[in-house]
Amino acid sequence: MFGHLIHRQTNTQLPWDESNTPEASAVVEDDSFVGFDAQVIGGVKLGPRAYICAGALVTRDVPADHVRTA
Repeated sequence: MFGHLIHRQTNTQLPWDESNTPEASAVVEDDSFVGFDAQVIGGVKLGPRAYICAGALVTRDVPADHVRTA
């Protein structure tokens, strides 16, 4: 894991620092790789053996055995 897993506040009706807000976390399955400076935003799922290239911005699920470049 060389990239960033980023959580964000998606409910604009709640205060920014609301501690009870359930923010979705990314799910990184076995043998997945996140390249340097890649950003995985929100509650996406990286399937087994998914490969996220350096600098990629991921906002959707990545299936097993897929390469994400942008």
